[in-house]
Amino acid sequence: MPEGLVSTELDDERMPGIALLAHLEQLRSCVFRCLGGLGVAFVVSLTFTDRLWLIVSNPAIQALTQLGVKDPRLIMRSPMDGFSIVWIKLPLLVAIFMASPWIVYQIWRFATPALPKKFRSMAGPFVLATAGLFIVGGLFAYFVVFRFGLTFLLSIGVGDDITQRISIVDYFDLFVNVILGVGLVFEMPVVIFCLTLLRIASPAFLIDHSRYAILIIVIIAAIVTAIAVIAALARRILGLIKTRDPLSENVHLTKIGAMGGVLAGVAAGSLARFARGSFAARNAKDA
Repeated sequence: MPEGLVSTELDDERMPGIALLAHLEQLRSCVFRCLGGLGVAFVVSLTFTDRLWLIVSNPAIQALTQLGVKDPRLIMRSPMDGFSIVWIKLPLLVAIFMASPWIVYQIWRFATPALPKKFRSMAGPFVLATAGLFIVGGLFAYFVVFRFGLTFLLSIGVGDDITQRISIVDYFDLFVNVILGVGLVFEMPVVIFCLTLLRIASPAFLIDHSRYAILIIVIIAAIVTAIAVIAALARRILGLIKTRDPLSENVHLTKIGAMGGVLAGVAAGSLARFARGSFAARNAKDA
């Protein structure tokens, strides 16, 4: 066999291994750049941790003050709690949001070779949309979801026989779960876009199955609200906890009851519409 032909066959056999090593090298570079950007943002966050903690603890202080707690301050259960929360976890959380545009851009650079040519020039809109939605989701969670949710949860257990003493560890864990959770939920448009880009989903598929998603969401919301109404009614009727402000308690119960009624009505209407649609589709198929 000619020497040139043998050399060509050996090169062909080595090509998959060389391509794999090249991809691993690119992945390593991407991870290092992401960690580098995150590290820089973490160092920047360390310069104003005191202000950051005032911002993070503000919802708890306001909620406890609104509920009439005499000492609304958070507590430390361990000497290391303050250091681990204020000087490590909190700057890391802020660094994730600060570095999110850089991280998204690096992920886009790594995935660009596998994309069609017409999508390779969309780096700017993709980075702005992904990082922007994540940041907007975090802000929405802080100013709306977390504040109202925390006040509601704390109001369930506040009474003459119960006082709230919240540790900074438990509070910050809940804060991180809500902020990151809502931020990731706001990424759903980007996820749907990527699924459409990969041809896993299509606009027609999403439109056809949107009613199932709406029905499930409404039913879950109605169930959660109904549980809250039942708990509040049991507390008021059975006298499990004596409230400090009966008027506020009644107003709070009325708002929850009204929300539950609306959600129950929407759920019933959605179920009826779903049943009619399924029945009509079945009749059309039989015909």
